[in-house]
Amino acid sequence: MGPWSNGRTGCPAVFFPNAYISRGDFMLNADIGVGCGSGSGGCGGSGACPSPPDFCIKRHDTRPPFRISMSDCDGPIDLTEEGIVLEASMWFDAKLKASLDSSATELKFADDIGFDSVRVGDVIMTARSRSPEKMLVTAIDEASRTVDVERGHAGTNAQDWDKGTGLKVFRFSDEPAVVESVLENVDSLDGSVSEELADTLLVFNWTGDQTSMPGCYWFEFKILKVSEETDEVEWVKRVPLSSEGFVVNIIDSPTSPS
Repeated sequence: MGPWSNGRTGCPAVFFPNAYISRGDFMLNADIGVGCGSGSGGCGGSGACPSPPDFCIKRHDTRPPFRISMSDCDGPIDLTEEGIVLEASMWFDAKLKASLDSSATELKFADDIGFDSVRVGDVIMTARSRSPEKMLVTAIDEASRTVDVERGHAGTNAQDWDKGTGLKVFRFSDEPAVVESVLENVDSLDGSVSEELADTLLVFNWTGDQTSMPGCYWFEFKILKVSEETDEVEWVKRVPLSSEGFVVNIIDSPTSPS
């Protein structure tokens, strides 16, 4: 069995955004950026999310980090074994305003949704499971509200796409993140002291570029177990399990650099 299966039904892994949960609501703690999920209206700000975000951060801020606590029916999930690698990705959704042939290098987002969030260097991926195309954002025209792209990015093929095609606009993908194992001393009846796992945290530390544009984003952790002998990936687990990703709202600020 893997680290998310304990042989009992009804006991899936539980993922607590920001590591502090109180009866299903986020505890207010400015140090970790929580409190975003406790209300019905989300964090607000530019590009406010349609549902309460799991995490809020101001534009260009690098603190607090995004962290979740992981446990199942037996307690914290143990990720202390060798070869565990943690990565993170973040993106937002958009749609093509008009059809795009394989030679076009300029596009618009439907209803301008996502235009205020996109930046040069983002990677746009068409939302198709088989043979998606990736496009690298190379320029943005504020006057015409258009986005210039390099087609067939990262070895994908430039293709024709219909009006309304779904897009995933990645701010970053597969960026390094950190697993933090919290240990506590436990006194035994014989007087000896041992260390036991008290909590397992998945942590992502932001850079200013990653939070540089306001809006509502999806955020996902990916846990990989890599063989020490062959360097091959033995298993992969993405979290959260119950949705496309954690909802992150980056809120605009008049004091953020342009």
